[in-house]
Amino acid sequence: DRPATGLEGKFSMPFCAAAAVVHGRVGIDTFEPGALNDSNVRSVMSRVTMRVDPSFDGAAPPLTQSRVTIRLRDGRTLTQMSKGARGYPDQPASDDELATKFRVCASRVLSEAAAERALTTLRRIEAINDMRELTANLAADRTLG
Repeated sequence: DRPATGLEGKFSMPFCAAAAVVHGRVGIDTFEPGALNDSNVRSVMSRVTMRVDPSFDGAAPPLTQSRVTIRLRDGRTLTQMSKGARGYPDQPASDDELATKFRVCASRVLSEAAAERALTTLRRIEAINDMRELTANLAADRTLG
């Protein structure tokens, strides 16, 4: 419930839910040491509870059903169901979502230009005859490391 490391944060639903509410998204930077101690996220975390919902289909694959309920200060209640996380087979990520995720992750070690070259190469990976073309693009221009 109170992650102390980025890895623990990735597996803490209260932390991830609170970060999503506070920041409007969860990304790789959400799990940086400083972000784990964000006072706004910690404040919302204390109000996140999880329960097993016995009404869900017990035969469904694990981690594919959820219901999120938010009770607002004005008394309203918002509820949303989800069947599978984004990126699961029933809800595959779009090409744009995958490209955005790649760029965000790559920006930690590659310049924007190098990340774009690598992404272009990855998009045609099935046509590459020599993997050194891909690895050269992934290693190129490491100006951010």
